[in-house]
Amino acid sequence: MKKTPEEIADDNARTNEVGLFNYADSYLCCAKHLNTSPSLHLRFDAPIHFLLFHAAELYLKSYLRQKGEDLEAVKRLGHFHPQMCAKTAAFGMNLPAE
Repeated sequence: MKKTPEEIADDNARTNEVGLFNYADSYLCCAKHLNTSPSLHLRFDAPIHFLLFHAAELYLKSYLRQKGEDLEAVKRLGHFHPQMCAKTAAFGMNLPAE
């Protein structure tokens, strides 16, 4: 079902760049805590890597929203980091190759 312009505007207002940035920050903080807490003694790094990758994704999507991309355009990028990096570079973000 196609959304009305009002519904699209509401979605864009609720999922703004500040909210995405703060959400990304929460994932990054959790990853840092897990990585530096000696009392946890994690046997695997996968949970930390997941948190870091998700934080990176949300930071990139926050940047795109700040540059004027609507929520649907950002959602279409999915979880494909190379595509997100290319899109953010097109908007002027300078990302190192790695």
